[in-house]
Amino acid sequence: MPDNQRGLRQRKKERTRQAITDAAMRLFLEHGFDNVSVIKIAAAAEVSVQTVYNYFPAKADLVFDEADQITGDLQRAVRHRPPGQSALSAIRGYFASIPARMGDRRPPEPTPRFRRLVRNSPALRAHQREVFARFEQALAAALADETGAPADAVEPFIAAAALVSVFRVNLEGRDSDTEPPGQRAERALDLLEDGLRDYAVSPGVDPSGAGVTR
Repeated sequence: MPDNQRGLRQRKKERTRQAITDAAMRLFLEHGFDNVSVIKIAAAAEVSVQTVYNYFPAKADLVFDEADQITGDLQRAVRHRPPGQSALSAIRGYFASIPARMGDRRPPEPTPRFRRLVRNSPALRAHQREVFARFEQALAAALADETGAPADAVEPFIAAAALVSVFRVNLEGRDSDTEPPGQRAERALDLLEDGLRDYAVSPGVDPSGAGVTR
């Protein structure tokens, strides 16, 4: 397939995916997650039910539609950080980049309506715990590789759980929060700074060729 056709096909898939998630979130926020069927979502997005399932195997995936992307982003933030930078600083940089990456597509942080949507659905709360567990496992694996620790070592898992808890701070905030976007995450990371500041500091060769940083 020529590159231009492949690009058109990919853009079409992205538009379809976005149409499905937009329709789903509109219905979920209006009626509640448990009161909206996949049939209704498909009708609102003007696609077939099978198309919805092709993109989102479970209905809850429509709410946490960026979970896979975030999992990869967390691993890349740790694996590709510059020499001398701690894992905590790499994750801090990842959070700082969220507003620019989101642009006008969606708010940089969960809104009170989104938080209530999750809070009011046992199915979404359970799925949220599964998503956080995936984040922790992926980040712990990256930290274990970076530090040379065994796969079952406690330090990478504890560090990963602490860093992933920053996502919970954002997602489970109070409806009355008036802090600017990112401030809750910053305060959470500040709290972890003393304990994780010197953990998983990257050695290796500086990409600029300046040599090895220890």
